[in-house]
Order: sequence, then structure tokens, then C-alpha cells
Amino acid sequence: IILLPNRSRLIGNFPNPFNSETVINYDLSLGSELSFQVYDLSGAMLIDRDLGFRRSGKHSLKFSGDKLSSGIYYYRIKSVGFEQTNRMILLK
Repeated sequence: IILLPNRSRLIGNFPNPFNSETVINYDLSLGSELSFQVYDLSGAMLIDRDLGFRRSGKHSLKFSGDKLSSGIYYYRIKSVGFEQTNRMILLK
């Protein structure tokens, strides 16, 4: 038996704060195209990636902040009928 999530949700990233690399975990209740964006505190989009089709279930995404400076950033995951934003802290 495979248990699928009953709702999509952005679980968050670990570790947070992080130094250079973190893992973002999320659940999808329905398979769909997925996009990932990162914003700075001013709201400027720094990263915009199309992640392609993802099946329903639990997923993780490795994120590297090597090219970013220390600070607070917001990341967003969007799919059909779902969009959620969380905060992450990069400490170098």
C-alpha cells in the first residue's frame, strides 16, 4: 500500500538556517508541472526554475546558496491548484 498525501504542502527546508546547501521537502496530492522561485527581501526574483512534471507523493529538492550572500530569502513552489511560500536563512 502506498499512502499519498491528501493535500499538497510545502513542508520546509532543513537545515534552516543553512550554510551553502539545504533540502526543501514538499508533498503533492496530484501530479502536475512544478515551478520553483527564490526571492530576496525586496521581492526581487533571483531564481525561476521549471522543475517539470512531478508525480503525487513526497518529494525533496536540494538547493545551493553558493552564489547568494548571507541573508533571508523566500522560496515558492507552484503547481496546478497549489502555491506556497516559505522563508529560509542563509548564513555563510
